[in-house]
Amino acid sequence: MRVFISISFLLFIFQFKCQGQNRVTDSLKLQLANTKEDTIRVALLNQLSSEETYDHPTLAGSYALEALSLAEKLHYAEGIAISYRFIGNAFWAQANQTAALDNFLRGLKIADSIPRPQVQSDLTGNLGMVYNDLGDFDKALLYYRASLAKQKELKNRLREAVLNINIGNGHYHLTRFDSALFYYKKGLNMLSTLKNTKILFDMGTIGAGDAYAGLGNFDEALKYYTKAKRSTDSTRHSRGRAHVRISMAHFFVKKKQYDLAEGELKECLSIAKAVHLKTYVRDSYELLSQVAEQQAHTNASYEYYKMFRLYDDSIKNSAEASKIASLQAEYEVQHKQLEINGLKKDALLKTQEIKSKNTLLISAIIGFSLVGLFLFSTIRNNRAQRKLNALLAERNEEIIKQQIELSEHHDELLTLNEEIRAQQDEVISQRDILANKNQSIEGLNRQVNEINQNLEKIVAQRTASLQEQNKKLEEYSFINAHKLRAPVASIMGLIYLLQKGTSAEEGKMMIGLLKKSSDELDKVIRSISDTLQQGLAAYQEQIQDNGNGEK
Repeated sequence: MRVFISISFLLFIFQFKCQGQNRVTDSLKLQLANTKEDTIRVALLNQLSSEETYDHPTLAGSYALEALSLAEKLHYAEGIAISYRFIGNAFWAQANQTAALDNFLRGLKIADSIPRPQVQSDLTGNLGMVYNDLGDFDKALLYYRASLAKQKELKNRLREAVLNINIGNGHYHLTRFDSALFYYKKGLNMLSTLKNTKILFDMGTIGAGDAYAGLGNFDEALKYYTKAKRSTDSTRHSRGRAHVRISMAHFFVKKKQYDLAEGELKECLSIAKAVHLKTYVRDSYELLSQVAEQQAHTNASYEYYKMFRLYDDSIKNSAEASKIASLQAEYEVQHKQLEINGLKKDALLKTQEIKSKNTLLISAIIGFSLVGLFLFSTIRNNRAQRKLNALLAERNEEIIKQQIELSEHHDELLTLNEEIRAQQDEVISQRDILANKNQSIEGLNRQVNEINQNLEKIVAQRTASLQEQNKKLEEYSFINAHKLRAPVASIMGLIYLLQKGTSAEEGKMMIGLLKKSSDELDKVIRSISDTLQQGLAAYQEQIQDNGNGEK
């Protein structure tokens, strides 16, 4: 049987016990001695109850009962609701869940009628504590989530953080280890941003270690356990020290390291017995019995089991005794109030008796009649009130369920809103990309238009160049056909005549004619060469100009 311990006690019972408890209680008692019967005294009594709840739950209950009596006397509704809450906490610490539940519901009923949202939210979380310890983890989660929704509205970051850890605790006991780890880490992240939360952080760290162990990640679990153990030992927080040791013992049992498990359990026993942590003592004996059985230590296993049964019966019996003690204390308070009222009536009757015995007799008759009517009316009203309470409890559960559904719908709407925003961002990004591409296309169109315009100029220039070249070629053809042909024909005719044979005088004359024809031919060839070079130069210049234009 695993310990069904709600970490929420740190929020709903103790308030930042980072200082020494004795110093805090001594300071509160000193303030109480110098405080008259007013709402401040009610607050001090409830604060003392908070400080004593775990180590001295009976004393804590006495402080809370005194606070309740004074708050009722002052007609201080909020003080009455808070006093019921701390009376319930005292019963919860004694493992009397029935009485705790009864007082929490009474307080919640008053808080709903005022209303006081913070007190309502805290008492809703207290109900989750009770159902968690009763083993009804689904119902515990229902109340934890309802309280969490209210704490978010109140922007109470501390309580919001602890409720996330409590929700993780519920998921852990339902073996939803992934969900448990998520909520444990969420709570730890929130606590890391707040001050004076070391004890709370330690309990969340232990829970995360339990979740890792449940997932089979033993190395990570051991890291969290070691960190929590070192921290709780430094703060000397008894519940945290006991809790981490029994968690480590379960861890070592899973690893079949029974000697280490036994050592942790014996340390847990020592710590728990010193401060009367009965549930830890009981569960340590139960696990020690199992460890001894695994080690084949039959006698030791039997002895441990007997101690487990003894403490288990003691817790159950003490729960009933605590309930009776509570009812007795409540009766005594009411009885004293009735005695005071009776004394006042007696004094009034004696005064009236002196004045007139007849008036006394009539008053007595009327008084008895009124008492009878009052009793009849009270009984009838009590029956009606019980029915109304049952109806209110049902309505309250329905409202809590609706609040949870609204919270889930709200989360879904937030998720959809984020998705829509992401899609809008993507559309805007694509629009910007299209705009950039349109600008690029427009630039390319301008470049194409410019190139087309340049091409028209280039074509015109090249056409003119070709026409010029054709003209040169025509000139060349003319020179070749007429000017070049004449000297060549003369030279060929003279060579023909020389080949036939001539006189010396005729030879000289022909040579002179050949010289003249050769000079003419040379002039013609030079003229052709100049013409060709001019055309080539003009063509190259045109190509260069065209190239620059294209660039």
